Amino acid sequence: MKLRLWQILLLLLTVGLVVVLALQLRSVNNAPQVGKPAPAFTASGFDDSEISMPTAGLGKVVVINFWASWCIPCETEALEIERIWQDYQGRDVLVLGIDYADTRSKADLFIAKYGISYPNAIDTATLASRAYRIRGVPETYIVSQDGTIAQIFIGPTTYNQIASTLESLLK
Repeated sequence: MKLRLWQILLLLLTVGLVVVLALQLRSVNNAPQVGKPAPAFTASGFDDSEISMPTAGLGKVVVINFWASWCIPCETEALEIERIWQDYQGRDVLVLGIDYADTRSKADLFIAKYGISYPNAIDTATLASRAYRIRGVPETYIVSQDGTIAQIFIGPTTYNQIASTLESLLK
Protein backbone atom coordinates (compact mmCIF):
# COMPACT_ATOMS: atom_id res chain seq x y z
CA MET A 1 0.00 0.00 0.00
CA LYS A 2 1.51 3.28 -1.12
CA LEU A 3 0.76 6.48 0.74
CA ARG A 4 0.12 9.49 -1.36
CA LEU A 5 1.96 12.73 -0.72
CA TRP A 6 -1.12 14.47 0.67
CA GLN A 7 -1.66 11.61 3.13
CA ILE A 8 1.90 11.89 4.37
CA LEU A 9 1.58 15.65 4.76
CA LEU A 10 -1.71 15.24 6.65
CA LEU A 11 -0.11 12.68 8.95
CA LEU A 12 2.88 14.96 9.64
CA LEU A 13 0.58 17.91 10.30
CA THR A 14 -1.50 15.87 12.74
CA VAL A 15 1.57 14.62 14.62
CA GLY A 16 2.95 18.18 14.77
CA LEU A 17 -0.33 19.51 16.15
CA VAL A 18 -0.41 16.84 18.84
CA VAL A 19 3.18 17.68 19.87
CA VAL A 20 2.41 21.42 20.08
CA LEU A 21 -0.71 20.81 22.18
CA ALA A 22 1.19 18.49 24.51
CA LEU A 23 3.92 21.09 25.02
CA GLN A 24 1.31 23.77 25.74
CA LEU A 25 -0.38 21.59 28.36
CA ARG A 26 2.97 20.84 29.95
CA SER A 27 3.76 24.56 30.07
CA VAL A 28 0.42 25.44 31.69
CA ASN A 29 0.76 22.66 34.28
CA ASN A 30 4.22 23.93 35.30
CA ALA A 31 3.19 27.58 35.50
CA PRO A 32 3.81 29.35 38.83
CA GLN A 33 0.88 29.20 41.23
CA VAL A 34 -0.17 31.08 44.34
CA GLY A 35 1.12 29.25 47.40
CA LYS A 36 3.92 27.52 45.49
CA PRO A 37 7.62 28.49 45.55
CA ALA A 38 8.55 31.33 43.21
CA PRO A 39 10.76 30.20 40.32
CA ALA A 40 14.43 31.10 40.56
CA PHE A 41 16.15 33.16 37.86
CA THR A 42 19.18 35.30 37.20
CA ALA A 43 19.12 38.34 34.92
CA SER A 44 21.43 41.24 34.04
CA GLY A 45 20.54 44.49 35.71
CA PHE A 46 20.53 47.72 33.74
CA ASP A 47 23.34 48.88 36.01
CA ASP A 48 25.37 45.81 34.90
CA SER A 49 24.70 44.03 38.21
CA GLU A 50 23.38 40.50 38.38
CA ILE A 51 19.90 40.09 39.84
CA SER A 52 19.10 36.64 41.20
CA MET A 53 15.89 35.43 42.71
CA PRO A 54 15.40 34.34 45.40
CA THR A 55 18.73 35.75 46.66
CA ALA A 56 17.80 39.39 45.95
CA GLY A 57 14.56 39.15 47.90
CA LEU A 58 15.48 37.01 50.90
CA GLY A 59 13.25 37.99 53.81
CA LYS A 60 11.44 40.64 51.76
CA VAL A 61 8.22 40.84 49.85
CA VAL A 62 9.16 41.02 46.19
CA VAL A 63 7.07 42.54 43.40
CA ILE A 64 8.28 41.15 40.06
CA ASN A 65 6.88 43.01 37.07
CA PHE A 66 7.41 41.78 33.51
CA TRP A 67 7.15 44.68 31.03
CA ALA A 68 8.35 45.89 27.64
CA SER A 69 8.85 49.29 26.03
CA TRP A 70 6.54 48.30 23.16
CA CYS A 71 3.71 47.37 25.58
CA ILE A 72 1.05 50.12 25.74
CA PRO A 73 -0.56 48.97 29.05
CA CYS A 74 2.94 48.84 30.57
CA GLU A 75 3.19 52.62 30.27
CA THR A 76 0.42 53.37 32.78
CA GLU A 77 1.40 50.46 34.94
CA ALA A 78 5.01 51.70 35.16
CA LEU A 79 3.81 54.83 36.96
CA GLU A 80 1.74 52.75 39.39
CA ILE A 81 4.64 50.43 40.16
CA GLU A 82 7.04 53.35 40.62
CA ARG A 83 4.61 54.73 43.25
CA ILE A 84 4.62 51.34 44.98
CA TRP A 85 8.43 51.42 45.04
CA GLN A 86 8.50 54.95 46.44
CA ASP A 87 5.95 54.15 49.15
CA TYR A 88 7.16 50.68 50.18
CA GLN A 89 10.92 50.46 49.63
CA GLY A 90 11.61 51.23 53.29
CA ARG A 91 9.24 48.49 54.45
CA ASP A 92 11.11 45.33 53.37
CA VAL A 93 9.62 45.39 49.89
CA LEU A 94 11.72 44.97 46.77
CA VAL A 95 10.34 45.83 43.34
CA LEU A 96 12.04 44.19 40.35
CA GLY A 97 11.24 45.07 36.77
CA ILE A 98 12.02 42.47 34.14
CA ASP A 99 12.18 43.88 30.61
CA TYR A 100 10.93 41.22 28.22
CA ALA A 101 12.01 40.72 24.58
CA ASP A 102 13.15 44.28 24.10
CA THR A 103 16.18 46.25 22.97
CA ARG A 104 18.39 47.88 25.55
CA SER A 105 18.10 51.31 23.94
CA LYS A 106 14.29 51.28 23.86
CA ALA A 107 14.14 49.93 27.40
CA ASP A 108 16.51 52.70 28.60
CA LEU A 109 14.25 55.32 26.99
CA PHE A 110 11.16 53.79 28.65
CA ILE A 111 12.83 53.80 32.09
CA ALA A 112 13.88 57.44 31.66
CA LYS A 113 10.50 58.55 30.27
CA TYR A 114 8.56 57.12 33.23
CA GLY A 115 11.12 57.99 35.90
CA ILE A 116 11.55 54.39 36.99
CA SER A 117 13.96 54.13 39.92
CA TYR A 118 13.38 50.56 41.10
CA PRO A 119 15.85 47.87 39.98
CA ASN A 120 15.32 46.50 36.49
CA ALA A 121 16.88 43.72 34.48
CA ILE A 122 16.78 43.01 30.78
CA ASP A 123 15.62 39.52 29.85
CA THR A 124 17.00 39.31 26.32
CA ALA A 125 17.54 35.54 26.60
CA THR A 126 14.02 35.23 28.11
CA LEU A 127 15.33 33.09 30.98
CA ALA A 128 13.29 34.85 33.68
CA SER A 129 10.15 35.02 31.56
CA ARG A 130 10.45 31.31 30.71
CA ALA A 131 10.94 30.47 34.40
CA TYR A 132 7.65 32.27 35.11
CA ARG A 133 6.05 30.99 31.89
CA ILE A 134 4.63 34.43 31.20
CA ARG A 135 1.88 34.65 28.62
CA GLY A 136 2.62 38.25 27.69
CA VAL A 137 3.27 41.62 29.25
CA PRO A 138 2.50 43.09 31.63
CA GLU A 139 2.45 40.39 34.27
CA THR A 140 3.18 40.91 37.96
CA TYR A 141 4.04 38.37 40.63
CA ILE A 142 4.13 39.17 44.34
CA VAL A 143 6.40 36.86 46.31
CA SER A 144 6.02 36.63 50.09
CA GLN A 145 8.89 36.77 52.58
CA ASP A 146 9.09 32.96 52.63
CA GLY A 147 9.61 32.77 48.85
CA THR A 148 6.14 31.59 47.85
CA ILE A 149 3.94 33.33 45.33
CA ALA A 150 1.26 35.34 47.14
CA GLN A 151 -0.46 36.99 44.17
CA ILE A 152 -0.38 36.91 40.38
CA PHE A 153 -1.68 39.67 38.11
CA ILE A 154 -1.98 38.74 34.44
CA GLY A 155 -2.37 41.98 32.48
CA PRO A 156 -2.09 45.50 33.87
CA THR A 157 -2.45 46.05 37.59
CA THR A 158 -2.91 49.13 39.76
CA TYR A 159 -1.31 50.69 42.79
CA ASN A 160 -4.30 49.76 44.94
CA GLN A 161 -4.27 46.10 43.90
CA ILE A 162 -0.58 45.72 44.67
CA ALA A 163 -0.75 47.79 47.87
CA SER A 164 -3.62 45.66 49.18
CA THR A 165 -1.54 42.50 48.78
CA LEU A 166 1.55 44.16 50.26
CA GLU A 167 -0.35 45.36 53.32
CA SER A 168 -1.66 41.88 54.02
CA LEU A 169 1.83 40.38 53.71
CA LEU A 170 3.54 43.04 55.84
CA LYS A 171 1.24 42.62 58.87
